[in-house]
Amino acid sequence: MHLLLKEHRAISLYDLESAVFVSRSTLLNDLKGVSEVVARYNLELLRSSNKVIIDGSEINKRLCLMDQNLIITNTVAALSEQGSNSSIEKIKNILVETFVSFKHPITEASLNNAIIQLYVALERMQDWFFIEPSDMEIAENLEPEYTISKEIFRRIGKEFFLRIPETDIVNIGLHFILKNVRPYAAPCSEA
Repeated sequence: MHLLLKEHRAISLYDLESAVFVSRSTLLNDLKGVSEVVARYNLELLRSSNKVIIDGSEINKRLCLMDQNLIITNTVAALSEQGSNSSIEKIKNILVETFVSFKHPITEASLNNAIIQLYVALERMQDWFFIEPSDMEIAENLEPEYTISKEIFRRIGKEFFLRIPETDIVNIGLHFILKNVRPYAAPCSEA
């Protein structure tokens, strides 16, 4: 599945067989399972007689990659890496420093989730996969999360030599809102 999500064009079944070292019949059976998994993310496995591609929005592809743990094979190990040169460590430092400078509270779980989401976004953008404006549906005020997201991506772009599109800045701002990273939010009471 990861190989298919990394391709900009349809990949031949022969090339896929060679890449994963399986027979055609095994590959076709595996593709049935891939089709079921990607369907849960509103993605579609498109097949012709000899080519295959996963079709759908970039946001859903990133969600699939994160949920299926396809970019970071061991998230816990990646988050606990101590090397200051690792991408994960650089992203973590940028996030922490930015949240502190904005005096914006964040839980450890939300921080780890944001690190993984930013890592996946960074990996995808470095492979020329970007969120399209048509993928975004914005229905609420994004402040202060938008400003924080803009600063985070300004620093990530500088660190990783990458120009970040506005759609990715907005997407991370929405992520912060959806994960309740907002300051002074009243805790939900259970009924």
